[in-house]
Amino acid sequence: MKTIITALAVLLVAGAIMAAEKSAARKAVEMADGIRVGVCSSMMKEEGKKEEPYLSIMGFYLDKGCPVIFISDLAQHTENLNRDGTASFLVYKEDPDDTFNSSRITFQGKFVKITDKKEVERVEEGYCKKYPQAKF
Repeated sequence: MKTIITALAVLLVAGAIMAAEKSAARKAVEMADGIRVGVCSSMMKEEGKKEEPYLSIMGFYLDKGCPVIFISDLAQHTENLNRDGTASFLVYKEDPDDTFNSSRITFQGKFVKITDKKEVERVEEGYCKKYPQAKF
């Protein structure tokens, strides 16, 4: 069984961006839309240990400015996100001439599992447009 999770981060962050910064945020989201992979960071809690960040690279696509990821029910991120939902997702476009001035955007917020059948079909279709080799 697959888990479909989408970040509501852009909606939360965009509401806090001042008017003068909205065009920069829009450009960052447009940049992210052209990238194929990002880094998901969720918080992992193991028995008897303190909570620690857990990161991995994964494909995504943007739906209404929010990253959508598909992860297995067996994945560590699924366990982490089911427990708390809080995560960040970094998208990065390297400038080969100036690595430290490269374009990047970090989406932060709560991830939610999509359960509505029509929504699942809609995001699967959007994901398959970006990743034609994907199978559901």
